[in-house]
Amino acid sequence: MPTLLVVDDQQGVLDTLVNLLPTYGFAVVRAKSGAAGLALGDTQSIDGALVDIHMPGLNGMHVCRELRGRAQRQGGDLPVWLMTGSCTSEIRRLAAEAGAVAVFEKPFDLAELARELKSRLASPVGTAADSPPAT
Repeated sequence: MPTLLVVDDQQGVLDTLVNLLPTYGFAVVRAKSGAAGLALGDTQSIDGALVDIHMPGLNGMHVCRELRGRAQRQGGDLPVWLMTGSCTSEIRRLAAEAGAVAVFEKPFDLAELARELKSRLASPVGTAADSPPAT
């Protein structure tokens, strides 16, 4: 099961992702700030990260660059997806420069997000990853 680091300063978004991403076949590690996300990136084994762009302190662009840089210095790659409530062409350009795989505009479709994440991460066979969660 791929493990995602989810970083968002909005508790509601964080809770939703932490509660629903496992129904799509992901383990989730959570952080409520950029600094906390970077600290967890050092101590947890993660396969990718989903990071909010607009956070106080270290923003998502900084976190993306740092996580990717750390992985590259260790000879690996870490895909990072960014999230924002307002996505412009300038934000997309900056995100690409930071090394982000893609930018998701909130609110986003969770099934679409899960498909995108799985397209870059190994997905376990026989999970509910391609189906919406049961309600």
